[in-house]
Amino acid sequence: MKLDKFLEEENIAGAFESLPDGDTFINLDQTDIEAIDVEFDGKTKTRYKLKTKDKEYMVGVQVVRGMQEVKTKKPDCKRVRITKTGEKMNTKYTVVAVIE
Repeated sequence: MKLDKFLEEENIAGAFESLPDGDTFINLDQTDIEAIDVEFDGKTKTRYKLKTKDKEYMVGVQVVRGMQEVKTKKPDCKRVRITKTGEKMNTKYTVVAVIE
């Protein structure tokens, strides 16, 4: 399923996430997404694999929910920037629309 369609249709709720530090750009209409259940601290959580033509990223629901909020506010959005800041339990992810 393409990411832009998934964001319009999926109901997303909390988990743990990881991405490279700094900015990551994702083309919503060219990225595939797959939900994967993983064990974390003895609990099963859903994470998402984002597959672009040259990279794969594992992200949690906070990131996907952020992309979904952007897509809801800007339905014509085709690209987002995800910024990761902080470390370990103080990590923050910010998702914004890229206007071209």
